[in-house]
Amino acid sequence: MIGTHVHPGAGRSGVGRRLFERTRLAAQAAGIRHIDASIGSDNAPALAYYSDMG
Repeated sequence: MIGTHVHPGAGRSGVGRRLFERTRLAAQAAGIRHIDASIGSDNAPALAYYSDMG
């Protein structure tokens, strides 16, 4: 399970995408096949972010 948090002032700047890429590479190197992020249904920005990350 992961949680990627970016200060609202840094949103939409690519920071989250870069953090997730590093997380994805570390997970692959560790042999982890699935990443799970639990997101509140009322958190539209996070739902959009993780949807974009696949």
